[in-house]
Amino acid sequence: MALFTQSILDEISSRVSLVKIVNSRVRLIKRGRNYLGLCPFHNEKTPSFTINEDRGFYYCFGCGAKGNVITFEMHARGLNFPEAVKSLAIEAGIKIPVQNSKDREQVKETKSLYDVMEKACDFFEKELYSLSGRYALEYLKQRGIDDKTISRFRIGFSPNKGSALKQALIRFGVSETLAIKTGLLIAPKVSAQGNRESSDFFRGRVMFPITDRRGRVIAFGGRIIKNGKPKYLNSPDTTLYHKGTVLYGMIQARESIVKAGTVIVCEGYTDVITLNLSGFDYAVASMGTAVTEQQIELLWQMAHEPIICLDGDVSGQQAAAKIINRVLPLLKPSFSLRFATLPVLEDPDSLIRSQGSIAMQRVLSSSVSLSKLLRYQELFSRSTNGTPEQLAAIKDDLIKKVNGITDRLVREKYRKDIFSRTISGEVLPILRPQAWRSQERQLLLLVINYQELFEIEDIAERLGNLKFDDSDLDKLRLEVLNHCGNCDNINPEDVYRYLRSCGFSQILDCIIKAEIQDLSIQLGPSPSIDHVREIWEDIFNQYHLKRVLEVELQQVVQQVADDLRVKNLDRSTKTLEYINAQLSAMTRNCNDV
Repeated sequence: MALFTQSILDEISSRVSLVKIVNSRVRLIKRGRNYLGLCPFHNEKTPSFTINEDRGFYYCFGCGAKGNVITFEMHARGLNFPEAVKSLAIEAGIKIPVQNSKDREQVKETKSLYDVMEKACDFFEKELYSLSGRYALEYLKQRGIDDKTISRFRIGFSPNKGSALKQALIRFGVSETLAIKTGLLIAPKVSAQGNRESSDFFRGRVMFPITDRRGRVIAFGGRIIKNGKPKYLNSPDTTLYHKGTVLYGMIQARESIVKAGTVIVCEGYTDVITLNLSGFDYAVASMGTAVTEQQIELLWQMAHEPIICLDGDVSGQQAAAKIINRVLPLLKPSFSLRFATLPVLEDPDSLIRSQGSIAMQRVLSSSVSLSKLLRYQELFSRSTNGTPEQLAAIKDDLIKKVNGITDRLVREKYRKDIFSRTISGEVLPILRPQAWRSQERQLLLLVINYQELFEIEDIAERLGNLKFDDSDLDKLRLEVLNHCGNCDNINPEDVYRYLRSCGFSQILDCIIKAEIQDLSIQLGPSPSIDHVREIWEDIFNQYHLKRVLEVELQQVVQQVADDLRVKNLDRSTKTLEYINAQLSAMTRNCNDV
């Protein structure tokens, strides 16, 4: 039987979704933090087959079948262990090296490396409460990190000595060679002065253990307390640890993520801990790097729409651009990202400390979808007054990004969403409700102040056939029609008094303040009723034409968006731009009337 290293098996378990594999054979339904379905290994009418995705484990209460993604592949497809591992490795895109006696030694060594990391973690935890770690413990307490949180995250301290950890590991029976392979010791160097001994990699730092999905310590992050650089120091890549494939705090957040239905992704260790202390205990960290493809897949195993928490400065926007480029090809139905932007110069830790958890909740509540952020970026680029060539390049880049989405269904949805909203964005703002609301207010003020308009044929009818988008303004329209249409020889003061008695005082004050000056200019002093009628007709015609144009434009946009599935994208884009130009010209002419 072929031998597979533990790291290969762990990578398969982390990158292949057990739920996805099982769901390809039986229909699963989410129940709390688990999934439930009919057992694929025996006939049953009542579902008894459960999956815990966090643990990567399944169990059938009917027949007792249990195991992980590898054993499921073996039993469901009748494969032996090596065949199942190879099949899943192909699914995950993992290359399996040829196995030999050297690999068997590697398996033994990997087990030993986990043991070394656990011993080091125990050492750091004890040192935090020793005399040498006193100032580190005081630092944590000053930041509001209590003993319970220290224990939960296994926070420790590395003494500011050259070989404190080295000597402790030797006492534990750990060889120097093995300790170097974990990244805990710096390998000895040869210099002109002779051989230099190995020494501790971390010194004088608060230590944050990094674990894999099974809770095993695989690396550390260390924060300097006193003067020194770098502020944060992470373990180097080792056999156990590859920076872009794990998330800090995942083990601690796992159950809370299930309850919350989402997960916050921030940058650093202290961000996660401060969020945890403030009630946001469903947070993890990417440890200072832009979120990678492997981390995105890992996040999706916990939540369908993780919230990426970004700094509000330029570096935060650059990180967002990187994440967008990485996630677009991976998108699939029901799985995406949201983005929450922090105030400039703030991170979750500093924001909560200065403004409290309410400020952090506002940031999270204002998070936007991936598709909306993509539109924001494109529309922002339009507003930079670039040259036609620059704008064309921006649009071409957007097209390439959307075309890079692998899933056909999601790709088509993004094409419709992005292009129907952004390409038509130059005309739609002219036609949106806020652009014609002024005309709605003016139409109402004229009929209130000039009752004679109700005696003119079809003015009341045309006003009655309209429907204003603002619900309060539309209610006022109906009340004006009802009151003025049923009364004779009433003056404007009586109408205003009646409307105010019906609860319209606030909206009346608002429209009078907004429109009376403009109307006075158009009407002039002591206007005749014929002149008032001309003004009313002009405003109504402009308003009506804009509404018609808006409907026609939306229909054209939808038609072109549909064509994106079957026609050349560039040709469709140019067609829509031409239509927009024509409609813009029509709208300008209408406004000049």
